[in-house]
Amino acid sequence: MQSIFSNALSRAVAKHIDLSVTRRETLSWLALLIMQHGTISLWRLAAYVASAAQIASVRRRFYRFFQFVQIDGTLAARVVVDLLRLGGKPWVLAIDRTNWDFGKTTINILMISVAWNGMGIPLLWMLLPTAGKFGCCCQRRATRTLRSAAGFSIVCARRSRT
Repeated sequence: MQSIFSNALSRAVAKHIDLSVTRRETLSWLALLIMQHGTISLWRLAAYVASAAQIASVRRRFYRFFQFVQIDGTLAARVVVDLLRLGGKPWVLAIDRTNWDFGKTTINILMISVAWNGMGIPLLWMLLPTAGKFGCCCQRRATRTLRSAAGFSIVCARRSRT
């Protein structure tokens, strides 16, 4: 199962993101394992890779991936759109802002997801500079980025009041 999924995801990634074969394989392993095991802990995920390599080698490979590979969010969104076969179809987007307090640091994220089979699949996210409400400029910048990534022209949104 792991190799079938890894190969399919690797081919989809190759259409949009310029990565070496081994980097694509690593990304595919990570995506599958995170979905299967519900954790992002690299040292735990390394034990589940279907490979002849030792677990410590796989773990170092994961660490090197995150150390040396930076993936443009708009390119990753194109991969998701391609995998979900959303091209040429109408989309329902969810735009949400959330924040967490991590010690004395506030983390404020704007997330744009596409509704697909009853789930929200993240397409783009951006860290916002301040806690609390965010202005229209951040919304416009996020939707411009998504439009350029996915190639659609209209976004309608409703503001909720809290």
